[in-house]
Amino acid sequence: MKKMKKISISNVGTREDIRKKLVCEFLNFKQGSGTQYLEVENNGSHSVYIICPGQLNKGIDFVVNVKGFSFKSKSGRNLKNPSHNNIIQDLKDKKASNSKEFNNLISEIENVYSCTEEAISSCSFSVGVPADLLLKILKWLFIEQDITYWTKSGRDMLMNGIRQI
Repeated sequence: MKKMKKISISNVGTREDIRKKLVCEFLNFKQGSGTQYLEVENNGSHSVYIICPGQLNKGIDFVVNVKGFSFKSKSGRNLKNPSHNNIIQDLKDKKASNSKEFNNLISEIENVYSCTEEAISSCSFSVGVPADLLLKILKWLFIEQDITYWTKSGRDMLMNGIRQI
């Protein structure tokens, strides 16, 4: 893997402003420079990074990856990039393990979704992805959806799935 450039984009503001900030980062890539790796979050033991362009190579797309944590694919392979299904299942497991703490986490997820707070969690679970890491992953999955589906529903698709848990 190439050397990762570190960038920081706040999750406070409008979806449009956050999307513009990231797209401006993409516009700084030198033409012909190939795949780019950007570290976007770090909590000490794990980091969230994006690879662009993404696997679908639709232009301004990217894939969210996590260093130091793996997710299971449908076939059972360990992957660095979480799917929406991975996130939904992790949240279901958290709800089953501690419904009170789960409700607190959902409130924090709503704040990340609405761009009113940074991705920081006070919740703790004995199962799955650490809550602070989960919020950071969700922040970037929401941003990815806002860019990929910028004239449509964007982050609503994932959030509607979360609200159905």
